[in-house]
Amino acid sequence: MVFNIINYINSLPLDVKIINVSYKKLTYIPDLSRFTTLQSLHCNNNNLTQLPNLPKSLQYLACQCNRLTTIPKLPKNLQTLLCYNNQLTLLPELNDKLQSLDCHGNLLTQLPELNENLQLLYCATNKLTFLPKLNEKLQSLYCGSNLLTQLPELNSMLLVLYCHNNRLTTLPNLNTFLQTLNCQYNQLTLLPSLNDNLEIVNCRHNLLTYLPQLNDKLLYIEYSDNLLAYPLDKVITGEKASFKLVY
Repeated sequence: MVFNIINYINSLPLDVKIINVSYKKLTYIPDLSRFTTLQSLHCNNNNLTQLPNLPKSLQYLACQCNRLTTIPKLPKNLQTLLCYNNQLTLLPELNDKLQSLDCHGNLLTQLPELNENLQLLYCATNKLTFLPKLNEKLQSLYCGSNLLTQLPELNSMLLVLYCHNNRLTTLPNLNTFLQTLNCQYNQLTLLPSLNDNLEIVNCRHNLLTYLPQLNDKLLYIEYSDNLLAYPLDKVITGEKASFKLVY
C-alpha cells in the first residue's frame, strides 16, 4: 500500500512533538509550519530532493540517506542535524544551539563557520580542502576521507580526532585533553609531541621515519607501513612497555 503523506500529515494533531516518515519512499514533504510545537522530524531514507521550511520549534532533524542538494535555514532551537549520505554541496549557516552535526558522505567543498556550542562534527567523505576554525566546545572531529592538506589549530576541549585518508603532511600541536588520534593514510613525515592524555594512536601508512617520545597513558599504537628506521620497542620504557603494539 502506498503511503499517502498528505493524509498522514493532515491526520496529526497541531501539538504533535514527533513526526516520523522515514523509509516511506517519499519524494516530497508538505508544509509543516502549522506544527508550532514540533521537536523531532525523521524523514531519513526516502527519495527527497528538498525539504520544506522547518518549524522554529524543531530540535532534532534526521534527513540522512536522501537525494537532498540543499537544506533550508536551520531553526534557532535545533540541536542535532543528521544530513549524511545526500548530495549536498553547501550547508546553511549553523544555528547557535546546534550540538551535533553529521554531514558525512556528501559533496561538500567547504563548511560554514562553526557555532559556539557544537560538540560533534562528522564531515568525513566529502571534498573538503580546508576546515573552518574549530569552536572551543568541540569534543569530537571526524574529517577523514577528504582532500585536506592541513588542519586548523586544535581547540583545547577536543577529545577525538579522526583525520585519516587525507593529504596531510603535518599535524598541528595536539591539545592537552586529546585522547584518540587517527591519522593513518596521509603523507606525514613526523608527528607532533604526544600530549599526556593521549591513549590511542593510529598513524599507519604514512612517511614517518621516527616517532616522538611516547606518553605514559598510551594504551594502543598502530604504526605499520611507515619508514621507521628502528623497532619501536627500543623507545619503550617503564609503564609504556605494557600497552598493545601493532606493527
